[in-house]
Amino acid sequence: MNSIVKKIIVGVIVVAIICMGVFIVIKATQSKDSTKDESTKKKTETSKVDLSDYVELKPEYLGGKLAQTLHEKIYPNDQKVTFDSSVAKYTLGDGAIEVGESDAHDGYQVWMFSKVDNFSIYGVQVGMTEAVAKEKLAEHGLEKSESDIYMITDNTYVRLNISDDGIVNWVCFNYYLGN
Repeated sequence: MNSIVKKIIVGVIVVAIICMGVFIVIKATQSKDSTKDESTKKKTETSKVDLSDYVELKPEYLGGKLAQTLHEKIYPNDQKVTFDSSVAKYTLGDGAIEVGESDAHDGYQVWMFSKVDNFSIYGVQVGMTEAVAKEKLAEHGLEKSESDIYMITDNTYVRLNISDDGIVNWVCFNYYLGN
């Protein structure tokens, strides 16, 4: 009987050790998954980005890092920036934002063509009413000039395109570099 009892005790101990090992593996896996979830969560969370905080960076074709920096902040999980050298223009993410040479080739522009939840140009987003857009611009100290632009400095300004129903269709920031 002693040998049978010893075998049972050894068997119980072996089963207990196996169960503990399985438990430790499960907990370790859960911990890794939790860490992955937190890491993924941090990568997908984006903070609010306003162009007014980045205008001095200048676009890449002028030796700066404006397009890449904005793209990394606005689209942290999509690191692709498309460059069209024929017009010196960078397209960010899904094409809602463009950074490029001004039409007169004397500076640069940042365009927002469709709403991007975590991005604004001096507080303004596409889809806002004109009244709300004016409030946002006023918070930055900007008021509409006679020529329908919002002057920031002598060489920087914001333009809005407003639909017939008073909704912002697009926003454009302009930085004039001079001759």
